[in-house]
Amino acid sequence: MRVWDSKWATDVTSFAWSPSGKYLYVATRSIYNQGALFELDLVKKTYKKIFPSQNQDIPDDYFFTKIESYDIKSNEMKVDIYSDDKRIASSILQVKK
Repeated sequence: MRVWDSKWATDVTSFAWSPSGKYLYVATRSIYNQGALFELDLVKKTYKKIFPSQNQDIPDDYFFTKIESYDIKSNEMKVDIYSDDKRIASSILQVKK
């Protein structure tokens, strides 16, 4: 089942399943200006960008996003943004079950 944009479907750096199996979280490279963390809703067959947000001060030339950890009990996901293998931003996100 393909519910995501084929432009970034091959540029995945990391992914994590929600405990329910209804969501897949996918981190990607910034190829095609699509580097971000996406939440794929596998039931509705939709996706949305959840990190970085539009109001975050992130350089346009960042290289990739990466899911660093995911605590299933608290539904907290740590996501970092890297440029030339140097972490330039980090965030803890509350994700869906």
